[in-house]
Amino acid sequence: MPFLFTWILVAALVVPDGDGMPRRDVAAGDSEAVVAPGTVAPHRPSLDVVAEGLVRGMDSPDFAERRRATRRLAELGSAALPHLMGALNSGSDELRARARGLLDGHAFESIAGLHAAPENPIDGEGVRRYLRERARRHLDEACRAERVGRLFAIWNTDSGKFAKAELARFDDHAARGAVGEAVDEIRATAARLDGFRRLAGRLEALRLSADTIDGPAHAILTLHAAGIQAGSTDRIEFADQYVSALESLARAYGSTVEGVRAGRREVGHRASWSSGALRFQAGLFEGGAEPSMILDRLAVSRAALRTGFIDALSAPRSDRFALDVGKTHIAEMLVDAVRSWPEADQSPIAVRLIDGVVRAIPTGDKPRAICCLDAIRACRALWVAKSETSSGSERELIERLADRAIHAASPREFHPSLSAHDRFASLFLLGLRPGSAGFPERLYAKHINGDGELSDAQRLALERMARVVERLGRWGIPRDDAGASAFLRSLRADDADADLFRDAAAFLDQVETSHRAAVEAHDGNTLAEALGTWHANHPP
Repeated sequence: MPFLFTWILVAALVVPDGDGMPRRDVAAGDSEAVVAPGTVAPHRPSLDVVAEGLVRGMDSPDFAERRRATRRLAELGSAALPHLMGALNSGSDELRARARGLLDGHAFESIAGLHAAPENPIDGEGVRRYLRERARRHLDEACRAERVGRLFAIWNTDSGKFAKAELARFDDHAARGAVGEAVDEIRATAARLDGFRRLAGRLEALRLSADTIDGPAHAILTLHAAGIQAGSTDRIEFADQYVSALESLARAYGSTVEGVRAGRREVGHRASWSSGALRFQAGLFEGGAEPSMILDRLAVSRAALRTGFIDALSAPRSDRFALDVGKTHIAEMLVDAVRSWPEADQSPIAVRLIDGVVRAIPTGDKPRAICCLDAIRACRALWVAKSETSSGSERELIERLADRAIHAASPREFHPSLSAHDRFASLFLLGLRPGSAGFPERLYAKHINGDGELSDAQRLALERMARVVERLGRWGIPRDDAGASAFLRSLRADDADADLFRDAAAFLDQVETSHRAAVEAHDGNTLAEALGTWHANHPP
């Protein structure tokens, strides 16, 4: 019985056709139909043939046929795109309208590459007009996207002017037959605008406002905008790396409420603290700009500075963050120092100090760098006054300063030497040098020989001495005048007698009051004679 039942069931399922062959109903488009052994499979038209027939159907006199063909082409999806594009060049107005309607349902990216497809290029006047219209719409959508308005504000333009210029370039390419290239440029431009939009959104998510021009968010968006305008992928990548580093820092604090708050606070702190370094880094993308040229000449790697800066933003420890960002600060201060002294390479001592700053950059040794930079500033003052010579007191003075700057452990340790140097340099610039009447020889020898640092009182005495010499110079008293020389010797600057200097200042005020006409006339001889009354009570 079981065998009989099985044969009955088979007979019910397989029914011979009119020609005695087995048959199974096959739905249209069913490629899995089973063909009985020994028979030939029926010919099925290719998808291209089907699509071409359906395109012709959209131009049929019969409305129902046009509607059916349109619906079926929509069902074919992207496979019908080449045929719909081809339909834009011929046929009735309704055919082209239906083709455009179906193409409008596809993303611009899907149809943009069909024009220049190497295996089956699609061209024609209708295709070009449609591509231009879609390019315009695609660009307009990108321009009107949220946050992209900031980009046009940075560029000092608006979306309308920008889109008009881009389409003008499109038309230029099309006029030369390079429609594919024109389409690719529009796609690339829209992608760059979208990249800016997404970057601005990420900054907002980090609670970094771009509304403040001096803020880091505005700086990073400005850098990204400059990268778009100049076609500089380096700028765009740096902006992305900057935001990614801060995002990584925020994630490190966890997803709890307290963690998110702490992460936002730290992100805001680091972004604010490093904003100056960020602006300096942004300027280094200009290869021909002065900062870049200075660092390149000094063999300071801009790439290494950039990498260290980005790594610092996401560093787990705040001291590591400060150290690595400090490297950029050192480089910026070095650039400023070299800018202010273009002839520094002509001074061996300045070259030595600059090298000290360069060597401090890789380790982020900001204290050592600051000592050398302060020494460069002090040396420059003598150089500008043309007082640095190959030998003599000026040279030994700045050599002493350079030695202390390079070997000092911190600016605090270096400051007394720098302070003493500045005061001796002031005397030199006023014409009072070793061997001159009144010059503090013992204090100078102590400073040069390194026999301990000068005390606060001694440095103050040097400062007061410089004020006296400067005042006599304003009055027009010759430096070699005997009365002036005697007056300066009587001040005994080596003794650092504060009371004596106070009395001298009061005496000079009295002379100035009683000899106003001589002071205004710069009558140095008259004023020099007036100094004689001082010697009666204060012999040199």
